[in-house]
Amino acid sequence: MSHRTAGTALVFLAVAAAVAVIHQGDMSCQAQENVVSLSQLTDVSINANSSAAADLLDPSFWSEVNAASGQTIRQLAPQTILGFLNSSADWRDWLGNNSVNSPSAPSWLHDGFLAETNSQVFQLGSATLGSRNAEQAATTIQSFAASVSSYTLAAVDYASLNGLTSLRTYTYTGSIDEAICVSFPGQLAQLFDDSTDDSLPSPLRAQYLGQAMAITELTLLLSGSDGLNAKLSDALSRTGLSTSWDTIKPYLSDFGTKVSAKASFLTLSLAEELAHRFPQNSVWVTGLTSDRVDSMAEGLQEEGYPDTAIEQKIAGLVQAAGDASNPDDVAIDADVIRYQAGAGLQVHVGSQSRIYEYSDGKTEETIQARFLQQVVPGFQVGKAVILSVDFIEKNKTVYQGYNGGPNWTPTARSDVAQEGDVLTLTMEILTPEGFANDLPAVSMVNHIDANWVADETVIGNFALEGNDFSMTLTQDPEVDGVSVFTVHGTAAPILGFLRGDAYLQFGVTDVFGNVRQMRIYFDGYTQASFGIQSGTHFLPVALFSDDGVRLKVGYDAGTAETTYKIATIYESNPSSLYAFGAVDYTDLPVMTAGALTAFQIDQVTFTRPLEQSMFEGGVPYDIARLGVEIAYKVGTENLGLKDLVIVEPSQIGPDLITQDETVVVQARFLKVTNLYTQQQLQDALQQNLQDMSKELKSDFKVYSAHMGVIVLSYTDSQGAVDSIVLEIQRPP
Repeated sequence: MSHRTAGTALVFLAVAAAVAVIHQGDMSCQAQENVVSLSQLTDVSINANSSAAADLLDPSFWSEVNAASGQTIRQLAPQTILGFLNSSADWRDWLGNNSVNSPSAPSWLHDGFLAETNSQVFQLGSATLGSRNAEQAATTIQSFAASVSSYTLAAVDYASLNGLTSLRTYTYTGSIDEAICVSFPGQLAQLFDDSTDDSLPSPLRAQYLGQAMAITELTLLLSGSDGLNAKLSDALSRTGLSTSWDTIKPYLSDFGTKVSAKASFLTLSLAEELAHRFPQNSVWVTGLTSDRVDSMAEGLQEEGYPDTAIEQKIAGLVQAAGDASNPDDVAIDADVIRYQAGAGLQVHVGSQSRIYEYSDGKTEETIQARFLQQVVPGFQVGKAVILSVDFIEKNKTVYQGYNGGPNWTPTARSDVAQEGDVLTLTMEILTPEGFANDLPAVSMVNHIDANWVADETVIGNFALEGNDFSMTLTQDPEVDGVSVFTVHGTAAPILGFLRGDAYLQFGVTDVFGNVRQMRIYFDGYTQASFGIQSGTHFLPVALFSDDGVRLKVGYDAGTAETTYKIATIYESNPSSLYAFGAVDYTDLPVMTAGALTAFQIDQVTFTRPLEQSMFEGGVPYDIARLGVEIAYKVGTENLGLKDLVIVEPSQIGPDLITQDETVVVQARFLKVTNLYTQQQLQDALQQNLQDMSKELKSDFKVYSAHMGVIVLSYTDSQGAVDSIVLEIQRPP
């Protein structure tokens, strides 16, 4: 079967296995040609002088044989068409109406095969007892065994609902050898042999003989000269199901065993209707539909539906089949019934983690978008969307993308499911709000060895209301008194999907109005992660940290030169971090010819220990950051610039610019040591001013600014911080 367990799907073979367990002997499979043809039954022999032969003349022995035979018949026959014919007038009428082979039907067809087989076994026992001769009794049994030696297991299997072919259909292996060895006719010769084994106790031999005789009688009823196979073959040909029989009969067995003979007959009628409607593709459409109807029935049973309700559902599908325009229409209808009943969609995991509904070993039926449109609120065929998929048996939720088109082909990741798994899925459209609500807490550790940031940050309490996104972060240790802080952003209206992850994109706006785009990636069940935009790419975020003024984001730069970078997002004006001394317009240590205005600010001091420590031990990025922040204070407080914006100093172009782009600013911080002589310091300052002037000229080519500003901060010979400020008119 396609979606029941192997034990449930192969009920008939399980009964045969039970016979083997009872037997407790060597049931190894014989040479293939013997097993297939049953020709080994001609070799059954009984020594007329043995205890086994003597038992054949004992009435009490035959009482045990008859009991074992009756029990075996009751176990095995229902797994063949005989069982349905015995319990269902619908099946008998169908066979009689569609078969012209041997018009005079045998009595057992209407009177029941149980009485027929029991009668035959009883007559055989009576004949054996009546012989009063051990040799003649042995000959009678040997002849009975040989009576089916000319048959093949393929013929016996034809009317078997869950025999060799069903195993092959279920496993898709095509290995008939293994299937034959565990089928009941494949064990027949061994049962006869063991029933004549003097080394076994008499009651056990009686049991084996009863089983062997029951199996032989069933074989004769199915494959004999007036057997069922010829009539069944005729009926299947007349109804268009001859090529589909091997595919659909395991499902008919499952319905008969788990629901009712009526449900099995309705499924047969459904297959017949579809074979007429789609004759060119009858094997595929009948197999697919039987599989999905079987899945529907199982789901309805799990949800507590009675058998009569399941029969009504199948009857409705039979009616729908008459109007089906596509081969998979009725299969989809069955899936919809199951799903809307609360049982979900049952699927398989194939090679390369593909999820599919049904396969005939060559072709796979994927999940149809038409089905999703009927069961997932808001889903539209052809409209790309992200689905939140619950894998019920695995207790995991996985996000999957649908890109449009008639089919949806999700995959099951190896850490969720393995090839061969049978799974139940439920789906819903993933909304941005649902995404945010499902996000787990994220823990980040400062493995990038960034300075002046927390060692660890835990991110949680994600919330999305409209397009307002927020998340709360807890950092350890605290940075300048900050241990808990909240990041706010403006979320995009729809989610994105990339390489198995859904993502929410949101922009964080700094105090200057700059917007830095970020993303949260999450697949529904593992660790969420973050990305920050750098150019056209979003690079992985390694750490968030906050000092009350700056939100720092450490991220993978993706370059060989620099593994990690820090992005700084200002939450408040950085001017408060610095205090300025006197302004000197006359005693500058450099030549300022060409500058419209030139002055120096003496004694720039840091108002917090954090910036002082950054100054004393910072890497070039940290020092540059301090220089830009000093330039911001100069521009807003000393030059009176309005709407001045700090630009990321690691980017090409001006370090600061007014929002109207009328003024551009270049900023640097030259940290010198006491090893510099006064002349060396002056030379270094002069060279840096020349370099910054060139950068301003480049900025003038890009922007229409009428004014450029240079702010060069440096440490003087006493170790104090000073800043040289030049205003330069745009050249004509």
